[in-house]
Amino acid sequence: MFKIIEEKFLKMKFEVIKQLDLIRELYESPLNLDRFKKYLFLLQGNNKEDILLPIAGFNPMAKEHATQKLMELIELKVEEIAQEELKKINKQIKIKEAKTIKLGINLVDDLAGAWSERCTTDYKSKFEFQSMLKRNFCAPLFFTSESYTIDLIRKRIQEYCHRIIYWLTEKEPETLGELLEQEIYVQRKSLNTDAIQKLEDFETLRLILEDHHSTKDFQVKFNFFYGDEASDALNQAKFGVSELTGFDYAKIL
Repeated sequence: MFKIIEEKFLKMKFEVIKQLDLIRELYESPLNLDRFKKYLFLLQGNNKEDILLPIAGFNPMAKEHATQKLMELIELKVEEIAQEELKKINKQIKIKEAKTIKLGINLVDDLAGAWSERCTTDYKSKFEFQSMLKRNFCAPLFFTSESYTIDLIRKRIQEYCHRIIYWLTEKEPETLGELLEQEIYVQRKSLNTDAIQKLEDFETLRLILEDHHSTKDFQVKFNFFYGDEASDALNQAKFGVSELTGFDYAKIL
């Protein structure tokens, strides 16, 4: 009987780490070396052997614009919205493992000093998050260059959680085709109904996928999902991907 009860509750789940007020307090402190040391303490504690809070996406020396964007997220109650979404997702999870994935919202500063380049940071957070998952963290990214809405927040939370679930139930994607499979799964599970207005590039993307389905080349994969403009900014190879990108392609499929 006790074994049956134990198995019933042996299940993976997500839970929210409320860390935005800590970052707000950090951003309200003087912009000096002490602030950076406070950030490192929040990140790693005293022993500095591992990550205690998933806050690596934040710019510890961010200026006023980042504080304003952080306050926008706090005023929208982003962590409370995340809790609501996680309740829904936790009910759907079928992974029988006593694993708790702790979700911490991150605000990436991609303006006024360019602490982080947006597209490469976004790419790593979606396709190269092995180190975060190893620590049972999920860190959805929001950018200082974005405009936030409740709908955007809900979708962002859903998508990042379903990428974690995909890795744990399917596989860690490596090739272009596998990355696309992941994003199709994510869109399907996130019930994303965004309309795609421009389809001119659909055939271009289909041909790129046909020619490079099994490639592990970062430049090809990056261009497929982020387009020529992003690739050009990084002085990388371009393959003719303009307005419609791999993420839109995944939504269509």
